[in-house]
Amino acid sequence: MLNTPTSRPGLDKPKTEVKNESVANKETETIVKEEIKKDVEYTNGKPAPKAVSGRDIIAKYKKGDPVALVSYKKICNALSIMEKWEPTAKIHLLEQFVDLSDIFDDKCMTIVNCLASLSWASIPSEIFPRYQTLLCDIALRQVCHTQTIYTSAVKNLIPKSSKVVNEENVESVDVTVEEQEKVYVYAHQIIARIYECLPMSCKMLSKCVKVNFPHYSQKTEILVGYLRNVIQITEYTTRISNELWETIIENVLQCDVFLTKKESENESGLSTLFSLKNETEEETGNSNNVGGKLSVLGGAIRDILVYLSIKHTNKPIENIDSSWFRPGSLLKADDSFKSFLAILESKMLMSVHARFSSFIWFYLCSLEESYPERILDFLWTVITRPQRAQSDAKKAQGAAAYMAAFLARAKYLKIGVTFDWMSRIFKWLLQYVDQSSGVMTSGGSRHGTFYSLCQTFFIVFSFRYKDLVKSADMEEIRRWGLGRVVHSALEPLKFVSKPVGLCFGAITRSLQLVYCNHVLPVDYSVNKPFEEMFPFDVYRLQETAFLISPLMRKFSPFAEDISMLSSALSTSKEGPNDENDMDFLDNDDDALIHGSYRERSNTLSMCGAQSSMFTVYSSSPGLRQYDSSYTR
Repeated sequence: MLNTPTSRPGLDKPKTEVKNESVANKETETIVKEEIKKDVEYTNGKPAPKAVSGRDIIAKYKKGDPVALVSYKKICNALSIMEKWEPTAKIHLLEQFVDLSDIFDDKCMTIVNCLASLSWASIPSEIFPRYQTLLCDIALRQVCHTQTIYTSAVKNLIPKSSKVVNEENVESVDVTVEEQEKVYVYAHQIIARIYECLPMSCKMLSKCVKVNFPHYSQKTEILVGYLRNVIQITEYTTRISNELWETIIENVLQCDVFLTKKESENESGLSTLFSLKNETEEETGNSNNVGGKLSVLGGAIRDILVYLSIKHTNKPIENIDSSWFRPGSLLKADDSFKSFLAILESKMLMSVHARFSSFIWFYLCSLEESYPERILDFLWTVITRPQRAQSDAKKAQGAAAYMAAFLARAKYLKIGVTFDWMSRIFKWLLQYVDQSSGVMTSGGSRHGTFYSLCQTFFIVFSFRYKDLVKSADMEEIRRWGLGRVVHSALEPLKFVSKPVGLCFGAITRSLQLVYCNHVLPVDYSVNKPFEEMFPFDVYRLQETAFLISPLMRKFSPFAEDISMLSSALSTSKEGPNDENDMDFLDNDDDALIHGSYRERSNTLSMCGAQSSMFTVYSSSPGLRQYDSSYTR
């Protein structure tokens, strides 16, 4: 119990010089305790007639009593240094306030902030359940403090430093794993209770989660630990699960873009765009700053893939820790897919520098048979809907890039599905050419969606032409009349990626579908009417590479086309050839020499004699060879 304080001569704190911080804390604690003890014994210089409770002090403080104001400030000061006290003293102080949630209104902001800001790990376990109840009751009874309590709980979802260095420079454990897990449980309990009782407070919670998300420059364990807790929150906060996932992806995307731009800064000219010789060196030899960010990004994407896998299969991923995730029953697997579909549009379609985070959707579509078709339908809707703003055009172009990546790279998409989508894309292109005939000039930004979709068609055709030959669909494509688009006044081959155009031209010439050489530009320096994006080009996150590699399709043309393609693509690379460029071919030799469109006398020996210049195609943006050795 606390007594009403009074102002008495000689009560001021003696001016004592302290030598270090620990001594200062002890002296401050002693002074505060002495002050409280004297307040109990004196009122206006006389012995107090009775003890005054914490409730009485707060009540008088709210009425403006000057003596209570002094005690109120002393209490707040005591709470601010309570972490260094003995457990008994902590319990004695907190017991004065654990039942006062009904009177902690908007006039008590300071003391509520002090109570909410206490280090949870330093609060004795004997009093913590009552302290936890106090925070919940304050948030529910006094809505002016709801956001403060949310913030306190959310901040305690950020992992504390696992080690500290004491005065003797010896490392010691600050918070044990068991203590940290208890703090997480308490925080989730508080958040869940407030969310359930005050559903209208969900926007406050979403804001707190977003504001307190650690920056990607933080240590891996800090960002990943917080991300795991936010994923857990999505399981019991269905009203804002979409917003929380958007916050997660937004922060992952920031780290992804940072890494991509760092790599771009290290590139010296266009030649490095067509060579992969330094990529493994970049992964291991970069500065600690960049290397650390790759670890952060890898950990974040790993845990997102773990979440998606468990939600859809109810089984953990082998060799990856998933004990942190406790699936709930409120959010179904299909709900997760819908959330990620919405985030794909809001965050990913215009993120031209995203390199690794796009694989989240690539992996997601492998978990359910219906997902690939649903995501392709969604992308097609974005491409073909009316464009009322510049952002709509950017999203349409991004959707075209993702469609190209899925149709070209995903092994789980059969050739029949790919052929149907190629037919749909070509019909749209043909209709666009017919409608714009004699009206518009080539290269304008208004045609950005058309050119991006042309690039989609060229990439998909180049990757899948061998399968199309084997499935006898090439004869149907022959009847489409590709020249009506390729030779149109819009000149699509002039405005697509150089290696894409060269490869498409070489393959169609080999198959005698359409002759393109005379329309291929000599100078590709012309500004493109759309921003190029290649979502599934490269994946260098080692921990989850074994999940992605089996799903990726390599670029592997017919063996008899290698020499011809090598010659055609030689002009798309600046600088000397590199013998260390990756081999782009599948390991299945039979796939290279059988199923040819026409019988030839060429043998597999051609593969050994191929020019290294052909790797230009496989290492170029959008046509980059995916090699699992990169990620091992």
